[in-house]
Amino acid sequence: MKKYFLFLFTVSLLIPFQLFAEQESVLINDNQGIFNARVEKIIGTKTESFPNSSTGVIVQDISAKITSGVFEGQSVSITNDVSPMKVGDKFWGQWITTEGGTTLFAVSDFERRPALLGLVILFVLVILLLGRLQGLRSLGSLALSILAIVFILIPLLLKGYPPVLVTVLVGSLVLFCAIILTHGWNRISWIAFSSTIISVVITSVLAQLVTKWSHITGFASHEAIYLNFNTGGELDFVGIFLASIIIGMLGVLDDISVTQVAVVRELYAVGSHIKQSEIFTRALRVGKEHVSALVNTLVLAYVGVALPLVLFYSSGDVNVGHTINSEIFASEIIRTILGSLGLVMTVPLSTWLAVVFLKDTRGKKLTEDEKVHAHSHGHDHVH
Repeated sequence: MKKYFLFLFTVSLLIPFQLFAEQESVLINDNQGIFNARVEKIIGTKTESFPNSSTGVIVQDISAKITSGVFEGQSVSITNDVSPMKVGDKFWGQWITTEGGTTLFAVSDFERRPALLGLVILFVLVILLLGRLQGLRSLGSLALSILAIVFILIPLLLKGYPPVLVTVLVGSLVLFCAIILTHGWNRISWIAFSSTIISVVITSVLAQLVTKWSHITGFASHEAIYLNFNTGGELDFVGIFLASIIIGMLGVLDDISVTQVAVVRELYAVGSHIKQSEIFTRALRVGKEHVSALVNTLVLAYVGVALPLVLFYSSGDVNVGHTINSEIFASEIIRTILGSLGLVMTVPLSTWLAVVFLKDTRGKKLTEDEKVHAHSHGHDHVH
């Protein structure tokens, strides 16, 4: 089983880097393409100022050796206005051949894959060192989630299938794998899975109503606009926005639902004399503590992602009402609030389902698998 999880995670880890590697020698068309290169020499450096501004950009003339693509092995002169580089730096570039037959080269971005790969390896080692078997299970569920998103969700969305329906279905598969692989095949997992899916469906319906009410178009970002051009305007961008909300909720809802069910199970085990209503109340008290921390985490995560945007709008003399009303800001507010609502709904729902469907475990000792749940999720909260 351990070898299976390690193999699964390794495959999912290598897939993105293999995809990147394949792109190195692929032409966009006969007149343009991408390549990798290494800086051989800095020919010159200057600073160019923007009109009517004190802000400038450093521009370098560099000599670089192309290491992949149709021009592999050639040394070319390139103007770099992306970010200052030094000799030995590796980067991605683009080339285009004009109608006159001249080939132009440009710097696209730094080569970041080695740093990303090193970070992923560090992440895996820390998870395995601290989590042991449970960490291995978590990596296995993460691997399946990555595979499902890359090979099922994204292709279906690009083919124009209904984003919300597809995301709920694929999300259910991802959630099932995450809960079952991480926490085992037992009633705690099934109740947690059921309550999470119900919360996702309710939140999805609410999200559709809110986006329609607030006139969200899904074109708040430049990426959405570019994607719309690349796909001929055939995608449902409001649905894609809703899909992003659903995906963002899944991991957090999984955690809180499993916690609530585990707390109820342990209360039943140690409190054979406690009424069901009291068990519900005690477990709900634990959930309230958990929700307050998770909602704060969720909000801070969204703010962190949108921090450059917040700084941009805060740097000038802007109208606060107009800023909040803009779709790019409104989208993040809607995303944050709906994610938080999904969290709040999951607590009483998962607690109630656990109280109802685990009542026959009253006074029964925890199984070994259930002890893992209780000690990792709810033991410290039960009094």
